[in-house]
Amino acid sequence: MQTLTQRLLTYALGRTVEYYDMPAVRKIVREAADDDYRFSSLIWAIVESDPFQLRGIAEEDEDPAAPEVTAQNARE
Repeated sequence: MQTLTQRLLTYALGRTVEYYDMPAVRKIVREAADDDYRFSSLIWAIVESDPFQLRGIAEEDEDPAAPEVTAQNARE
């Protein structure tokens, strides 16, 4: 179940699952176990997971094409 969760999370995130994602993977598996490992409960737990919910925030912060807002720019 952990391998399936990692593969589905990899697809959902659009990146590989890293070591810092493993607590979320274990939590997803535990939540799915509470519902007898139903596929729908697995998918729902992935959607509600922190890595999935926060997937776009880090990418937006690192976007080099985004204009940098400085105090000078904000006044203009």
